Amino acid sequence: MSEVIAKAESSTFAYRKTPAAIMDMEAERGFAQALARAAAAACGSSRAKAIVVFTLTGWSARVMAKHRPPIPIYALTPNRRILHQMSLEWGIVPILCPLAQSTDPMIARGERIVVARGLLKRGDVAIVLAGGTAKHRAANMIKILTIGE
Repeated sequence: MSEVIAKAESSTFAYRKTPAAIMDMEAERGFAQALARAAAAACGSSRAKAIVVFTLTGWSARVMAKHRPPIPIYALTPNRRILHQMSLEWGIVPILCPLAQSTDPMIARGERIVVARGLLKRGDVAIVLAGGTAKHRAANMIKILTIGE
């Protein structure tokens, strides 16, 4: 099975951009979609190694995954149920991360977690999406972060 997957993923017919069928529809416009498009566009020019999404519901990570970025999506959540749900999504590596009181400590905690797991190292660039609430179902912050700085 792993041979079939590897062959399919390396195929020249595999899409590298967001398929038209899953592009944002008019009803799906919002902060999360706008930030996901921006993050996907920033992947190449920023030389980012990963996209780190802080999410309570998994929504922002799922929206990001729709854009099929060429780098991993690390989705950090404090909720085990959401962690398990995200493990079934394309391109998402879910990670349990305790909730923080504000943005800066949240990003610092997430940075420590991905470095401790060996997913990123000092000097790597990551695109960070965060913010919003379960009520708003949307990310509202994007940051291009150099790990360890």
